[in-house]
Amino acid sequence: MISQYENTKEVVLPFGNNLKELIVASNLSDDELRFLLQRKGIFQRISDKSHTVPLLSTLLLSPKEFHILKEKRSIKEATIKASNSFLEWKGYDTPLRQVLKEDELKQLVLSHLNESSPISLESFNVYNANEEIVIEGTASRTEWLKDVLSQKSEHDFKISISKSYDKKSLNFRTESTIEELKNLNTSIQKSIERKLKTEKLVDPKKTINFVYAHYFTQHKFRYEYLGCFLESSFDKITFIKLTNFESGINKKAILPDKFKWLNDQEITSMQLVGNNLQEADIFKLGAANSLIFGVFECDYSFNINNTTGTCKIAFGFPRFFDNLTKQVEFTVTVEAVKFKFNEKDLSKDQVKSEIRNEFIKHKHQIFQKFIDTKKVNTQPRCKQQFEIEHQ
Repeated sequence: MISQYENTKEVVLPFGNNLKELIVASNLSDDELRFLLQRKGIFQRISDKSHTVPLLSTLLLSPKEFHILKEKRSIKEATIKASNSFLEWKGYDTPLRQVLKEDELKQLVLSHLNESSPISLESFNVYNANEEIVIEGTASRTEWLKDVLSQKSEHDFKISISKSYDKKSLNFRTESTIEELKNLNTSIQKSIERKLKTEKLVDPKKTINFVYAHYFTQHKFRYEYLGCFLESSFDKITFIKLTNFESGINKKAILPDKFKWLNDQEITSMQLVGNNLQEADIFKLGAANSLIFGVFECDYSFNINNTTGTCKIAFGFPRFFDNLTKQVEFTVTVEAVKFKFNEKDLSKDQVKSEIRNEFIKHKHQIFQKFIDTKKVNTQPRCKQQFEIEHQ
């Protein structure tokens, strides 16, 4: 029997410059591209795209390898990435529906997209649900990696806006699955902020409180912040173990003798997979400012409305170490939900949503403690100032 990968009559495989363009547009990580090279018998110590992409463009991928490339991307992009932020509110009892009108918000969303945008809106809606303004929709993007006939894929996005219980802040909650929609969500939030400032409903000197990786004045403080989520101090979830983390190397740090090999100029980042990595010596290098952490992936147990089980939560600042001055926001994703018993009251999607809400609820509370102890600087800084801070 001929497999779906061996039957090449209906498959057009890109190569040369066409393959190079597709790889560059793919947003795949350095490690994933190096993985493809390894399948072809080419082992590179350097995982930077400046080395891997030229090599890949000289090769002809098999249908199976092309399928792996597509699958790695589609799995990554099927996961909802949630985040939240807030803005100090001066409107007190002013109803949100009165200042954020549906028709105006629809025009605002459309103003952020044009013919050159990488995505296009298929459908979207703006509505008021119990004094919560919701913007949600579906956008399409050309999937160059799906095949060279430019098939499109569809992705959902959502922004929820509501006032806090004490009516002193405006809370934004966003969901997206791809980088382009995350950027769209951020742009929409900033436009809403500008609108509210012109109407004097928020402090003109204050901005939306995002949690960005570059706000931390030292790499060890970012490590400390992420480490706060490894504590069993949440209402609905309990940390079990750290199973995966990605990290860059701080070449300016002084390393212990047994880790001097990390100073090799060809080693720019690493990813470790295992059990109880929070106890590993190499992980604890973060406290010495030696590692630049991106994302932690951990096992947690949960208890939500008497529904119990386990899940995997990935959180942090994805690939921040690739560009230390880039605005990389804290995000959280929830996967691999397993119920302890055969639960019928809650679906896995409902559990994921509850866990994401529980996680991001604490994000700003913990971040405020770092502001109070002057471990973060939320003021705009130039590249030179940032580099001085991180020496």
